[in-house]
Amino acid sequence: MQISQIITNLRKEHNLSQEDLAQALFVTRQAVSKWERDQAFPECDVLLRITAQFGIPLCTLMGAPEQRICQSCGMPMNLHGGTSPNVISPSNADYCIYCYSNEGYAREMTMDDMIQGMIDGSGLPPEIFPDEATAHRFLHALLPQLERWKE
Repeated sequence: MQISQIITNLRKEHNLSQEDLAQALFVTRQAVSKWERDQAFPECDVLLRITAQFGIPLCTLMGAPEQRICQSCGMPMNLHGGTSPNVISPSNADYCIYCYSNEGYAREMTMDDMIQGMIDGSGLPPEIFPDEATAHRFLHALLPQLERWKE
């Protein structure tokens, strides 16, 4: 999808007029109109304001497919089923099927239990995590940002 379509869809999904979006981004209504008609492209600083306005990553605004991560284990999830090891839970789209079911979290555990389980399960790619200490540091930085582990 082109950025012109993405901006139009986001604006409409949030029930904003072109004027409303222009005011929020500190640009003119004509600028928004040109973006939506694919006659102009937003400047870099405006692209960042658009992502902040709608709470989306820049890659999504630029048309890359959405990539979601489980809000418990942090692993990427496959939005369309398929062969991905982590498919979105049918009962809560923020979690993978291994972390969340209809009854809630699949297992009650601490964040440290989750980290150790992920490391022991050998599901972490060795090209990213060459050793256990590297994996621990990364997961201790990532997991507290996820919904399940936020304080």
